Amino acid sequence: MDDPGASRIRIRPLRRSDAAALAPLLRDGQVTRFLPPRVRRESSKAFVARVLREQRAGEGFSFAVHRAGSREAIGQIRLFRWSRFESEAEVGFWLRRSAWGHGYATEALELLAARAFRRERLHRLAATVVEGNLRSARVLEKVGFRREGRRRGAARIDRQWVDLIEFGLLREEWERGRARGRASKRRAGRSG
Repeated sequence: MDDPGASRIRIRPLRRSDAAALAPLLRDGQVTRFLPPRVRRESSKAFVARVLREQRAGEGFSFAVHRAGSREAIGQIRLFRWSRFESEAEVGFWLRRSAWGHGYATEALELLAARAFRRERLHRLAATVVEGNLRSARVLEKVGFRREGRRRGAARIDRQWVDLIEFGLLREEWERGRARGRASKRRAGRSG
């Protein structure tokens, strides 16, 4: 799943063997802080086995995120809660802490959105972020997701009920964003 627009990051189908690379991430409290309780309790082997089962059942796709030139997973990204009838899926992602702040999550989400909208012909992508997870919210917004609402007290994190912020991105919005990006690059190339 290579895309020349995102040269530093690649995504490839998640494999059982990725569980070893993901294990330290799922043991890192900073990485798992805003993840659903189910994921925080799972071992990496259980997580990978579950998402691959969901994939075989047609409920989405799971990918390992890795740097270009390396096959070692630095995180995962996936489409899940896939609804063929509504032509919609939810996105979820997490990366190791050493990969934070470099734009890798944004690049991985761009690659996933391209697959979802171009290859899978989805109409809409959704995402849910725990209130306070500013990094993930910012990644979604950079790719074009819009805040759509708040579900009050909808998740339990560290024995406290917290709000969930809902995001969405339509295929037309994503395509317009890509067209604006290409036009900006062309203008920058002519002026440079």
